[in-house]
Amino acid sequence: MKRVSKVTGQPSVLQGTGRRLGLVERVLLSADGQDCAGLLLRLRGPLRRKRFVPFGSVALWGEVAVAVRRAEKVPPALRRQEDIRGLAVWDTAGERLGWVTDAFLDESSGRIRLLEVSQGIVDDFLRGRIHVRDFTMRPIGVVAVTEDAGGESAPAES
Repeated sequence: MKRVSKVTGQPSVLQGTGRRLGLVERVLLSADGQDCAGLLLRLRGPLRRKRFVPFGSVALWGEVAVAVRRAEKVPPALRRQEDIRGLAVWDTAGERLGWVTDAFLDESSGRIRLLEVSQGIVDDFLRGRIHVRDFTMRPIGVVAVTEDAGGESAPAES
Protein backbone atom coordinates (compact mmCIF):
# COMPACT_ATOMS: atom_id res chain seq x y z
CA MET A 1 0.00 0.00 0.00
CA LYS A 2 1.12 3.53 -0.73
CA ARG A 3 0.13 6.71 1.06
CA VAL A 4 -1.58 9.21 -1.23
CA SER A 5 0.46 11.97 0.42
CA LYS A 6 3.68 10.23 -0.71
CA VAL A 7 2.50 10.17 -4.35
CA THR A 8 1.49 13.82 -4.35
CA GLY A 9 4.41 15.99 -5.43
CA GLN A 10 6.36 13.18 -7.08
CA PRO A 11 7.69 13.76 -10.59
CA SER A 12 6.08 11.78 -13.42
CA VAL A 13 8.10 10.37 -16.31
CA LEU A 14 7.04 8.84 -19.59
CA GLN A 15 7.75 5.10 -19.67
CA GLY A 16 10.23 4.10 -22.33
CA THR A 17 11.70 7.55 -22.95
CA GLY A 18 12.15 8.73 -19.37
CA ARG A 19 11.02 12.22 -20.40
CA ARG A 20 9.78 14.19 -17.41
CA LEU A 21 6.15 15.28 -17.77
CA GLY A 22 5.53 17.19 -14.56
CA LEU A 23 4.52 16.71 -10.94
CA VAL A 24 1.65 14.71 -9.48
CA GLU A 25 -0.71 17.34 -8.13
CA ARG A 26 -3.44 15.02 -6.83
CA VAL A 27 -4.69 11.47 -6.85
CA LEU A 28 -8.20 11.57 -8.33
CA LEU A 29 -10.81 9.15 -7.03
CA SER A 30 -13.84 7.51 -8.57
CA ALA A 31 -17.26 8.99 -7.80
CA ASP A 32 -17.80 6.60 -4.88
CA GLY A 33 -14.32 7.27 -3.45
CA GLN A 34 -13.41 3.58 -3.39
CA ASP A 35 -11.01 3.51 -6.36
CA CYS A 36 -8.23 5.59 -7.86
CA ALA A 37 -9.45 7.07 -11.16
CA GLY A 38 -5.98 8.35 -11.99
CA LEU A 39 -3.46 11.09 -11.40
CA LEU A 40 -3.70 14.82 -12.05
CA LEU A 41 -0.36 16.13 -13.33
CA ARG A 42 0.83 19.72 -13.35
CA LEU A 43 2.99 19.91 -16.46
CA ARG A 44 6.30 21.71 -16.66
CA GLY A 45 6.47 25.11 -18.28
CA PRO A 46 5.09 28.61 -17.81
CA LEU A 47 1.45 27.79 -18.73
CA ARG A 48 0.86 25.45 -15.76
CA ARG A 49 -1.28 23.10 -17.85
CA LYS A 50 -2.72 19.97 -16.34
CA ARG A 51 -3.03 16.45 -17.68
CA PHE A 52 -4.78 13.30 -16.51
CA VAL A 53 -3.20 9.85 -16.28
CA PRO A 54 -5.84 7.10 -16.03
CA PHE A 55 -5.04 4.50 -13.36
CA GLY A 56 -4.46 1.82 -16.03
CA SER A 57 -1.77 4.01 -17.63
CA VAL A 58 0.41 4.12 -14.52
CA ALA A 59 3.30 1.79 -15.32
CA LEU A 60 5.23 2.01 -12.05
CA TRP A 61 4.60 3.53 -8.62
CA GLY A 62 8.19 4.29 -7.65
CA GLU A 63 9.60 5.73 -4.47
CA VAL A 64 10.92 8.86 -6.18
CA ALA A 65 8.83 9.07 -9.39
CA VAL A 66 5.77 7.68 -11.12
CA ALA A 67 6.29 6.16 -14.58
CA VAL A 68 3.28 6.57 -16.89
CA ARG A 69 2.40 5.20 -20.33
CA ARG A 70 0.35 8.20 -21.47
CA ALA A 71 -1.28 11.42 -20.29
CA GLU A 72 -4.44 12.97 -21.72
CA LYS A 73 -6.65 15.99 -21.23
CA VAL A 74 -8.47 16.10 -17.91
CA PRO A 75 -12.02 14.71 -18.31
CA PRO A 76 -14.71 17.33 -17.51
CA ALA A 77 -16.15 15.15 -14.72
CA LEU A 78 -12.81 15.20 -12.86
CA ARG A 79 -11.81 18.83 -13.39
CA ARG A 80 -13.33 20.19 -10.21
CA GLN A 81 -12.89 17.16 -7.98
CA GLU A 82 -11.71 18.06 -4.50
CA ASP A 83 -8.81 16.41 -2.77
CA ILE A 84 -9.97 13.73 -0.32
CA ARG A 85 -7.61 15.11 2.31
CA GLY A 86 -9.43 17.62 4.46
CA LEU A 87 -12.92 16.21 3.93
CA ALA A 88 -15.05 15.94 7.06
CA VAL A 89 -15.74 12.43 8.36
CA TRP A 90 -19.06 11.62 9.99
CA ASP A 91 -20.41 8.38 11.39
CA THR A 92 -23.86 7.15 10.38
CA ALA A 93 -25.35 8.58 13.57
CA GLY A 94 -24.35 12.07 12.41
CA GLU A 95 -21.47 12.52 14.84
CA ARG A 96 -18.41 14.19 13.42
CA LEU A 97 -15.34 11.98 13.78
CA GLY A 98 -12.78 14.39 12.33
CA TRP A 99 -11.27 14.91 8.88
CA VAL A 100 -9.30 12.86 6.39
CA THR A 101 -5.54 13.43 6.60
CA ASP A 102 -4.42 10.69 4.23
CA ALA A 103 -5.57 7.66 2.26
CA PHE A 104 -3.84 4.37 1.54
CA LEU A 105 -3.86 3.15 -2.07
CA ASP A 106 -3.36 -0.44 -3.22
CA GLU A 107 -1.12 0.12 -6.26
CA SER A 108 -2.04 -3.16 -7.96
CA SER A 109 -5.84 -2.87 -7.82
CA GLY A 110 -6.34 0.89 -7.50
CA ARG A 111 -8.56 0.45 -4.42
CA ILE A 112 -8.46 2.89 -1.54
CA ARG A 113 -7.93 0.46 1.33
CA LEU A 114 -8.25 2.83 4.28
CA LEU A 115 -8.48 6.41 5.34
CA GLU A 116 -6.44 8.07 8.07
CA VAL A 117 -8.65 10.35 10.15
CA SER A 118 -7.54 13.06 12.56
CA GLN A 119 -9.79 13.90 15.50
CA GLY A 120 -7.82 16.99 16.42
CA ILE A 121 -4.30 17.74 17.55
CA VAL A 122 -4.83 16.74 21.17
CA ASP A 123 -6.56 13.44 20.32
CA ASP A 124 -3.90 12.70 17.69
CA PHE A 125 -1.24 13.11 20.34
CA LEU A 126 -3.03 11.16 23.09
CA ARG A 127 -4.69 8.34 21.10
CA GLY A 128 -3.25 8.63 17.61
CA ARG A 129 -5.15 8.93 14.37
CA ILE A 130 -7.83 6.42 13.54
CA HIS A 131 -7.85 4.28 10.39
CA VAL A 132 -11.15 3.61 8.68
CA ARG A 133 -11.55 0.65 6.32
CA ASP A 134 -15.23 0.91 5.35
CA PHE A 135 -16.49 4.24 4.10
CA THR A 136 -18.68 5.83 1.48
CA MET A 137 -18.53 9.18 -0.22
CA ARG A 138 -21.71 11.20 0.00
CA PRO A 139 -22.89 13.50 -2.81
CA ILE A 140 -22.06 16.50 -0.65
CA GLY A 141 -18.44 15.32 -0.51
CA VAL A 142 -18.48 14.11 3.11
CA VAL A 143 -17.17 10.66 4.04
CA ALA A 144 -19.64 8.61 6.10
CA VAL A 145 -18.25 6.04 8.52
CA THR A 146 -19.65 3.58 11.04
CA GLU A 147 -17.46 2.08 13.74
CA ASP A 148 -18.52 -0.96 15.72
CA ALA A 149 -17.53 -1.75 19.29
CA GLY A 150 -14.47 -3.74 18.21
CA GLY A 151 -12.72 -0.76 16.69
CA GLU A 152 -13.12 -2.06 13.15
CA SER A 153 -15.32 0.00 10.89
CA ALA A 154 -18.50 -1.40 9.38
CA PRO A 155 -20.18 -0.39 6.11
CA ALA A 156 -22.28 2.73 6.21
CA GLU A 157 -25.97 2.33 5.46
CA SER A 158 -27.40 4.30 2.56
